[in-house]
Amino acid sequence: MVNEKSIVTEAEIAELFDAILSSNLAAVQKLCKKKELISAEDSNGQTPLHAAAFVGDFPIAEWCIDNGAPLDKKDCRQLTPLHRACRQNNHFIVETLLDYGCDPKPTDSTWLTPLHVCAANNSLECALLLARAVKDVNATDKAGYTPLHYAAYFGHGQIVRLLLQNNALIDARDQQGRQPLHLAAFAGHQTIVEDLLRAGANPDARDGETYNALHCAAAGGHAAICELLLEPGRRGSVLDVHSVTSNGDTPLHVATRNGRTSVASALLEAGADVEKRNSRFMVSFQFELSHKII
Repeated sequence: MVNEKSIVTEAEIAELFDAILSSNLAAVQKLCKKKELISAEDSNGQTPLHAAAFVGDFPIAEWCIDNGAPLDKKDCRQLTPLHRACRQNNHFIVETLLDYGCDPKPTDSTWLTPLHVCAANNSLECALLLARAVKDVNATDKAGYTPLHYAAYFGHGQIVRLLLQNNALIDARDQQGRQPLHLAAFAGHQTIVEDLLRAGANPDARDGETYNALHCAAAGGHAAICELLLEPGRRGSVLDVHSVTSNGDTPLHVATRNGRTSVASALLEAGADVEKRNSRFMVSFQFELSHKII
């Protein structure tokens, strides 16, 4: 069969990709004497440079770039070689792509930029290169996530600090109104919560469900973060243990509803009122499993 987008055959493309996956530069060079192969696409729309970037073979990637491989070609998921290299933290390839003038902030089918990919996958070396290249680190994907949202949620503290140093918006909101602090508190990343608070994050900012950081930590089951957020003298406003959502839920309501025993104990120790009712006139001990903690 002949690839409709070129004059090369599918068999030739398969042989070339096998050579790349085997890190066989000599075979790649021999096959690419047929110049059309350097920009040929497989069934997923990936070029040889996509493949080299993904497996992290710098000599092959560099050779492809030097010999005219398209730098910004997108595959069937709209991923460029730069996205692929960032996913694997192949920073030598990223640096070479940037030096040759690739677009530093292309978006895939979900609007993810390479910096989003770095933040989600803890690709620190690549993130350092991209932070210098893109200038603005606050691009949003289709869900409204910035790179800082991803780094905060997945617990990648060094990338969180890098992004903050490069003017990441600490109060950026996703499509559900969540800020990076909400995500870090829910996911249980205490050091990142501390970093965000030091950088000026508002612990009482509300998401789309009117949860603040304390509600999020309670929902996630993270007693130590709840204690941190209630600690007197902490930078920012100290949260009220009885802060309520639009439904009247306190953090204790949230903890007991989700079976978060250790959180409920910590909140009770901090003075939470077990008799406080929400908008449905329910007190916290009426929620499932609450009998185990009072």
